[in-house]
Amino acid sequence: MRRVLYGKMSCVTGLEWRLTEQRSKSDIIAEADGATEPYDRIVILKVQYGLARTNPEWRKVLSLAAILKQEESSEICIFSLVDADTSESFWWVFGAQRGVLSARADCCFNIKSDAEALAYSLQDTLGIDTVQILSPEESEKRILEALSNLSRSEIQASRLVPLHQLTRSAVIKTMVGIALLIAAVWGGHSYIEYRDRIARIERSKITAEQRLARIRDAQEHPEQYFSRQWMSTPSADVFISQCVPAMLHHPIAANGWRLSSLSCSGASMAARWEHTEFSEYTLLPFNAELDEMHPRFAVSHTPISRNLSKAPHELDRLLSREEASRRLYAFTQHFSLKTSLSWGKRAVKKIEKQDVVCPWIMATWELSSLPAYLITDYRNLASALNIPGLRVKEISYANESWEIKGELYAK
Repeated sequence: MRRVLYGKMSCVTGLEWRLTEQRSKSDIIAEADGATEPYDRIVILKVQYGLARTNPEWRKVLSLAAILKQEESSEICIFSLVDADTSESFWWVFGAQRGVLSARADCCFNIKSDAEALAYSLQDTLGIDTVQILSPEESEKRILEALSNLSRSEIQASRLVPLHQLTRSAVIKTMVGIALLIAAVWGGHSYIEYRDRIARIERSKITAEQRLARIRDAQEHPEQYFSRQWMSTPSADVFISQCVPAMLHHPIAANGWRLSSLSCSGASMAARWEHTEFSEYTLLPFNAELDEMHPRFAVSHTPISRNLSKAPHELDRLLSREEASRRLYAFTQHFSLKTSLSWGKRAVKKIEKQDVVCPWIMATWELSSLPAYLITDYRNLASALNIPGLRVKEISYANESWEIKGELYAK
């Protein structure tokens, strides 16, 4: 778990959220105590509750997810936050559907790409159109606005309390009555043994039910347990139509420097410039940076307008491995192109000691020595490469030769 601080408000992230499902507080306590590593604090909302293992030094802390949750609101956000205890930056994924917090969200990551992978996975699961990625300034503004709008009762509802506080009032009275009754029959020692045995049985039952539910979910929806970022990347025709025109219009000389190579990754172009007798080191082209290892060269980066729309989720449209390979080879044969295609191994994960097999397999491919006329006619090239599951990663030009690299996904 991580703690963030805004003014006098101390908030924590990383809770495990579960639905109350009309269970009593005593049942919730038994479940929390039955974990392999017992939880020490809890926050109870209307239809769900969050469990936490906190730092004993943290005093009055609030659940950040409970603060940001809005009634009937559905959203997925990636916040950029700073740990109040270590001063380290981290990314936090927040997800809610119709005012109910996602059981898979409220997670912290040290690497932004890991946070994005979970967010895009949640996007498919929750059926939410967009994922908001907030800068540190936007994250702080959003949280401060939420805190300023909280009433005293809402602040109290979002506060994490020690688990033992739930045992007060009616729960304690009931347990005391039972203790007196059993003590009268069996004695104090017999009651303790009986209570521990019942608690162990309940814990085992809950653990077994959770394990079976997780196994069943993994078998029915294996795609949720593997990164699906590729499903949100642009299709081949969109990528090519974005990159090629910008590359064709890129200057081949600037400030006396000669263009040596050019590549496009979708959002920007990277140009490598070679020094000539007409160029000056004090006048690098397009704010380029000198290559310290090879000072005859400099590299510049030029952003291009980001019109890359997301491709539709194509899991159901994926071809078999054989059919996908044949489609790509047919394309290369038609245009007499050199190609390489390499399939990787199908990924397998262990979920509750059960093998969960990824429903897709991925290959890397590369087209080399593409003729200039084919690049110039990029619209027909884009249309011909629009194979289900095919993604373009890079288009490059060097030594008067064009290359295209990408990935191919199949069932």
